[in-house]
Amino acid sequence: MWVFGYGSLMWDNWENGYARSRKCIALLRGYRRTFNKASTHNRGTKKASCPTLTLEKEAAGTCKGMGFAFPDERRGDVLAFSWKTGTSGFSP
Repeated sequence: MWVFGYGSLMWDNWENGYARSRKCIALLRGYRRTFNKASTHNRGTKKASCPTLTLEKEAAGTCKGMGFAFPDERRGDVLAFSWKTGTSGFSP
């Protein structure tokens, strides 16, 4: 299973806990990064949410990030991590 990551997912070593087998620079075409998600998870408050990066479809867009490969048997764990943390940018 391949996962596309950008932002903090490129450098915080989250993938080490999920038996990552490969890591490489990746381009996601047809999307761009944009601050269009209001969040109180790790940043902001209920009264003043913080804008965070998400991916938005854009025909001419390109987002540079990292591709992470995981063994198929870790698929559930990796997806559970993405939902638990509210991490955007996962594209399994």
